[in-house]
Amino acid sequence: QNPTTKGDEEDVEAENANVSFEPILKLSTVETQTGEEQDDVLFKMRAKLYRWDKDVSGTPCWRERGTGDVKFLKNRNTSQVRMLMRREKTPKVCANFYIQQHVTIKVN
Repeated sequence: QNPTTKGDEEDVEAENANVSFEPILKLSTVETQTGEEQDDVLFKMRAKLYRWDKDVSGTPCWRERGTGDVKFLKNRNTSQVRMLMRREKTPKVCANFYIQQHVTIKVN
């Protein structure tokens, strides 16, 4: 058993102190547009995207492009369908292209 010293009591008081920081500048919320506002979601699924590329040594191989939700979106005005994929942790676009009529999508 260690007896408490005056220094320990001061440390406990410092930890329990009510400290609040007021922001220097007040920021207002900004409405951001994703480009998906005019689209209807036809299909949505979590997936990994790979691309065929060369590694550091120059050998061709599959490299991961990102992990996240892949969506097939149909535009309400033009009826065009596109595939959009955003990365999971950062909503950065890693695939965005229109699906052409001659393209056949099948299970690999």
